[in-house]
Amino acid sequence: MIAPLLRLCTTLLAAVMLAGGAKATPQQQYRAELDSLTRELRKAPDADRQKLMSDIFLLQYAVGEIDSCMATLDRLILLQADNDEEQAKLRWNKIAILNNSARNEQLCREADVQREWFGRHALWDRYYQVWHRKVSALRGMKKQHTAMREAEAMLDDAKSRDNTVGRAMALKTIATSYSDIHQYDQAKEALSKAIELLRSIDERMGMQSGLYDQYCQVLGQRAEYAEELKVSDEWLRHLYLLSQQKEVGSVSALYSSAHLARAQALSGLGRYDEAEQAIDRSEEYNQQNPTLLARYYCLMQRAALAMTRGNYKQALLYTDTIMGLSVADTMQCGLQRANVLMQVGRTREAAEIYRTMYVQKDTTFTHEMRAQLDEMNTLYHLDELEMKASLDRSRAWVAIVSLVAVAMLLFGFFRWRSVHQLRQKNEELRVANAKAEESSQMKTQFIHNISHEIRTPLNILSGFAQVIASPDMQLSADDLTAIRNDIVKNTDRITSLVNKMLELADVSSHTVIECEDSTSALDIATSAIDASHIRLAEHVEFVQNTEGADVQLTTNRVLAARALTLLLDNAKKFLNDGQGRVTLTVDRADGMVLFVVEDNGKGVPANEAERIFEEFVQLDDYYDGTGIGLTVARSLARRMGGNIVLDTSYTDGARFVMSLPERVAEK
Repeated sequence: MIAPLLRLCTTLLAAVMLAGGAKATPQQQYRAELDSLTRELRKAPDADRQKLMSDIFLLQYAVGEIDSCMATLDRLILLQADNDEEQAKLRWNKIAILNNSARNEQLCREADVQREWFGRHALWDRYYQVWHRKVSALRGMKKQHTAMREAEAMLDDAKSRDNTVGRAMALKTIATSYSDIHQYDQAKEALSKAIELLRSIDERMGMQSGLYDQYCQVLGQRAEYAEELKVSDEWLRHLYLLSQQKEVGSVSALYSSAHLARAQALSGLGRYDEAEQAIDRSEEYNQQNPTLLARYYCLMQRAALAMTRGNYKQALLYTDTIMGLSVADTMQCGLQRANVLMQVGRTREAAEIYRTMYVQKDTTFTHEMRAQLDEMNTLYHLDELEMKASLDRSRAWVAIVSLVAVAMLLFGFFRWRSVHQLRQKNEELRVANAKAEESSQMKTQFIHNISHEIRTPLNILSGFAQVIASPDMQLSADDLTAIRNDIVKNTDRITSLVNKMLELADVSSHTVIECEDSTSALDIATSAIDASHIRLAEHVEFVQNTEGADVQLTTNRVLAARALTLLLDNAKKFLNDGQGRVTLTVDRADGMVLFVVEDNGKGVPANEAERIFEEFVQLDDYYDGTGIGLTVARSLARRMGGNIVLDTSYTDGARFVMSLPERVAEK
């Protein structure tokens, strides 16, 4: 809908500027037309005001006056109070503009308002599109867990209404979450299903185009450039068919994105000239409906292509332009700029950029930044040595010959050392990235487990509350007793989970636990047995071997019993088929009291003996739990001067040994 107006503006203003001998930029043309229409609006009759305001909001968007644009749309919505069809278009324009302008917080608030309106008018396709935009905004605000929860709610809601668009949009969001943790196979599968869903209906709102866009991004991440080229061509054919439908507005922005995806694929395949032409086509379409965001992506693609072709100075010029855009992603652009500066020898500037990024970046990736900073400092040190050698060679002819030889030897040595260190840093960086990805996946699984662990007892409590509160419900004394027992059981389950979370927050602490309780090993063992309820477990044959438990020790009785309770809980949970034997033995050796917990369950592979003590680690996803019990237990033992280890020589299941000193060392 913006294309005819902008073409008219461009034609009129270009003629005026050419007549004066000057060349106007598109932004200058839009600004001039906006000022003219604003003056005309002040004196326009009521019959013409609506048309003028429609033109004004498009121009306000084109020049980046987003707040004014939103205010104009609100006035137009009031004028169209009796026209639901026009109101729907205007309300969707508000969402689209906020999305394109990356105003995530404002978009979340606006999405709730407009989603309620679209739902009230049974416009379900737009309803789910607005919901999808909100989820995307939440991800942009780094609220990943909230975004996933909204996506799951959207999918459930769409299934309940049997709405194809809603299911497709929810799958798209879920695919994005998979991409965030680098699970690209699952992302591809979700996107493929979403595209097939939209192919089955007469979709005229450009949603399928968004799926193609994301699909190309996933393929680009996997370096599957041949398939990305195929998908981008399919995307362009889809846009052509979409543009032939009269009720569909301008698709120039979508064409711009599709040609950028095609450029990335061609560049990856080494077809650089064709990639350059694809970027040119993208910029041509962006000129029809210009946005700073599209301009940013075009420049980023040009900079990447220039880097690939070895044209580093041109790439640097592109990054200069990008950094001047208000929508620039400073992290992504800064990294690209630093890489270019490295190639042109401006190592000091590159080091400063990496240092700034190191401060800003999340702790998960600090190892990567540190490695790059170390590399920059090494190269800068070499530059200083070469400058000193150059000055020394200019002193005398005889000295020149000697210094040249020495300088060459030094250069060769430091060059070799630099390459060696660079290889080391790259290997460290690879390992750090692998650990970061593994940590991200474990945290995602942990959040899923926590949600499940909390949701299950809460649902039970909610159900019993509804039963008890129902005035028509007649309950016997036995029923009430059973309900009360279940309520207590599930309340205890939630309380236990919260306590574990509080304990987890203290795991990384290096504070030594006060150990001033004089107690016996038997007392600690008895407290742990009672707290774990292991004697009451019908599926467990519990054996207690505490002949050596009469030994006295000075420790923290409550926390020592807590650590042992966690070991008993772990043994009880991982028995084969839920049946088996658990044995607790108390012994002493070398001034340490040993609490040995054995089970005849599935056991732990020797190569996982240390990993199971890391946060959130579960070797088998089919078991309930959070993966923090062993982490907390070992932390408590170590902070009391002891330790917990897995005895890998035991092959009939798992054997954990908790050691505590008989007496606290003198301070």
